[in-house]
Amino acid sequence: MENSLVSWVGRWPLKIIDTILIDSENFRKGMFDPAKSAAWKVELGFNSEHFSPAVKAYERLGELKGVLEDYLREARKRGLRVFVYLNGHWADVSQLKAHPDWFQVDYSGKVIDDVYGRGLMPCVNSPGWRESSYSLMEEVAELGPGGIFLDGPVFHVRGCYCRWCRSAFEERYGIEPPRKGDLADPRHPQLVGFQKESLASYMRGAYEVVKSVNPEVAVYMNGQPPGPAWATGRDNEILSRYQDLVGAEGGFEYYNLFETPVFKPGLTAKLLEAQAPGKPRVVFIAANHRPWCRELLTPAELLNRCAQTLANGAFYWIGITWWSGKLAEAVRRANSWVDAAGDLLVGTRDASSVAIYWSQSTCDYYGGEVPVSDFTGETKRVARDYLKSVYGAYEMLLRLGVPFKLATSPRQLDGVEVLIVPNAAYLSDEEAEGLRDFVEKGGVLVASFETGLYGPRGAARQLRSGRPLRGRLRAKPLLRILRELHDRVGRVVPGDRALARGQALDGRTSGLLLGEHGRLVPAGQAELDALPAAQRVRQGSRLLLLRQLLRNVPRVQVQQLPEPPAQGSGRALPEPRRAGGPLELR
Repeated sequence: MENSLVSWVGRWPLKIIDTILIDSENFRKGMFDPAKSAAWKVELGFNSEHFSPAVKAYERLGELKGVLEDYLREARKRGLRVFVYLNGHWADVSQLKAHPDWFQVDYSGKVIDDVYGRGLMPCVNSPGWRESSYSLMEEVAELGPGGIFLDGPVFHVRGCYCRWCRSAFEERYGIEPPRKGDLADPRHPQLVGFQKESLASYMRGAYEVVKSVNPEVAVYMNGQPPGPAWATGRDNEILSRYQDLVGAEGGFEYYNLFETPVFKPGLTAKLLEAQAPGKPRVVFIAANHRPWCRELLTPAELLNRCAQTLANGAFYWIGITWWSGKLAEAVRRANSWVDAAGDLLVGTRDASSVAIYWSQSTCDYYGGEVPVSDFTGETKRVARDYLKSVYGAYEMLLRLGVPFKLATSPRQLDGVEVLIVPNAAYLSDEEAEGLRDFVEKGGVLVASFETGLYGPRGAARQLRSGRPLRGRLRAKPLLRILRELHDRVGRVVPGDRALARGQALDGRTSGLLLGEHGRLVPAGQAELDALPAAQRVRQGSRLLLLRQLLRNVPRVQVQQLPEPPAQGSGRALPEPRRAGGPLELR
């Protein structure tokens, strides 16, 4: 089942459009024309789509099926592959009276009724809702669409504590479930594991239902973007077993745009490849600033997101909630890129010799900020934010023009020469041993802060003598780079920002270095090594970065990767292949 692919998936690049809100509005007004709608999408250059003319399918299923039959016929005439969209994460509050045991409940026992401001979220452990959703999928699959896309289900950030979830959790673990989001509670990892398994069980059932009707109907769902999976219960590596392709909202930005890294689409594409190798990958790109349907992206913003997605081995889905002529020009241009590349975009894999290690366990149990989304409704701040270190490593390599990939397991390190491990505090014994083997076989490991300090669920790791996982056990005092503080040159201040090799970007004073005695000097006047000597471990070299360099990269100016002193390493770092100059957004 894990490697199952329908015959058409993966044969050509996907260019997916979603105009569900536009189609639904026309359908509601009696203005929806299947032939015109399909022809318009093909004229824009798309070859696939997510389609549903009614948001509340459960209210108008008979009418919906009639429209689907007509639309699928028109789409097939034009070579447009249709994924029928099914909403599994929201229901109107009116449904509570008819189905009181279908929906999620918070820790206090109250039904969660504020989804999207006013709405309910179904629970996968409710037998009634589960079977109802499977029945709907079965009816849709009988119509023979290209695929079915599941937008949800997910667990709510405050749930679920319904009677089905409570009884199943207590039966499995013999304890009461903890309050969700309390990462300090020793029971929290069990709750996270329980919810991941619950979603996986649901998806396994959904996949089997659809395939029993028609094996050629592709199945995939709205997966987890880069971030903590504890909030929603989505574990992409597990869930990918029950999908023919994978996707996540890597091109959705909410409210304060400064809180979302501009490289989110590329990061999402890289992570999906690491989590589901061999499966086609889709990055969902909203053509609007969320949550406002009419606040559209500029053409440059949309093209940037599409370019990142394609360059990192994924296909794009563009969600259009409001139409504009400027959008038409942008989507035609993006689709022309795909047409020009053709089969070169199919079946690719990242062959980079530099990798960033992604630790989902650290993200889930150590701490990672939960970004605002349709599913969470708000940003969840944390004291220890693992994502900041990942973002720093990503931005550093991106601006240096160094090709790189993401890895989620030591088994993915074949061909990797330099591995950056940004504060992966929670590592399993298998992961820790795999990283040691990587070093001993000649790899260069760059790790920051508390990497390897804990086991996968938070227990402190007993460090082996002579083979430390944490560099600060053997490191010398290091220099620190600060943000621009020209008015403080010559003053003695404590340095606590980050570590790097300082060098002026333009030959003048563009940054400050903190020397060994705490004295600030202009970066343009000195070039000082700020890294400890790389340790020799058999054949390999290991670089050890203390404190939180990677977390603070976005705050400082770093022109080039630091080079370690020759002493102690026995050899120089391999020179990574570069993609030209730094990548800048203009």
